[in-house]
This record gives sequence, structure tokens and C-alpha cells, in this order.
Amino acid sequence: MVMRSFYILSFFICLSVLVACKKDTPAQQESATVSSASVPDSTIVNPPRMESTNSGPQNPSVAPKSDPAKANAKGEVDTNLGHDYTFLTFKMFKINGAFVPGKDPKDQPYKDQWVDFLPDGTFKWGKGKDLMYTGAWGYNHEVGILDMKPNDKNQPQTEWKVIFNDDMVVMTGTSTFNNNGVQLQLIRIASVD
Repeated sequence: MVMRSFYILSFFICLSVLVACKKDTPAQQESATVSSASVPDSTIVNPPRMESTNSGPQNPSVAPKSDPAKANAKGEVDTNLGHDYTFLTFKMFKINGAFVPGKDPKDQPYKDQWVDFLPDGTFKWGKGKDLMYTGAWGYNHEVGILDMKPNDKNQPQTEWKVIFNDDMVVMTGTSTFNNNGVQLQLIRIASVD
């Protein structure tokens, strides 16, 4: 009789644990559905899953004064923020792959191009051994937005949503400067080949 009641009690405990777990699942699925529904399917092309390994600014007293994701009345972004993030300035980046809406990925529109973010808030963009243009950049760690403003007026100003790990950065264009849908995969390199 004791053994039988033990089995019945064990059954009810397992059943209550199972029911408690099931109650959390729809809420988790709903929040995942809502967050993925806000991004158009046409802009997603199987980006690699990455988690941020950066714990924040190296100087905790540095805090963003404004949101560089928002342009001012002249269409300029605050490129004076976020130069202390070593994940961008540690080494230069080679553009390993790109997706540009309306272009065949086989064409590789960014083939042999690279970018070097310098700690002083400037960047260099080149192709092969040639420097194409330079400019200023700013990064807001709170929202994960990178702003790039080339010095060459023929090059467009851009804004990127950034995800990264130790060896790679994926930049996805935003609608602020009409580069939405563009995705760049950057890998760290020591120098230009």
C-alpha cells in the first residue's frame, strides 16, 4: 500500500511539473513571434547566430549623450560616440560576404573590400591595397547601432545594426539612410593581403 501511494504521489508531482512548464511555453513562443514579426522577411538571409561578448565600454564613465541612431535636422548623426569599443577597433575587417537587395549574391558587390575602425573615431574603407575613402564613425552600445559618415560626399552616409562575436561582425543596414536590407559579414584580419 505504501509503494502504491508513492507511485501515485510521484505521478502527481511529475504531472504538476509538466503543467507548470507548459504554461511558460506559449508566452515564450509569443514573444519570439512578436520580435521576429517586426522585421520584414525580405531582409533576413540566414544570418549567423552570434552573441555579444562585449561587456560594455572599457571606461564606465563614458555614457552616450544622445542616441546616434537618430539623425538631427541636417541628417547628420553623432559620430562622436562609442570609440572605446575594442570589438570594432581591435583589428581591421575584411568583408567576407554581402547581401544587397536586387543584386545576385554571386556577384559579390563588396569583394576584396575592407574597413578599419580607428579608436579616434575615424575609419578607412578600401579595396585590395587601395584606400577608397575615409570618414567618421560612432557606435551606440545600448542600441547596437553603428553610424558611418564618409568624408567623400559621393559616398552615402550609412547606419548599421551590429551583432558580433570575437572573430566576426554582421552589419545590417537600417532605413535611416536607406541602406536597409544590406547585410555585410566582416571577419577580422591583421592586414590587407
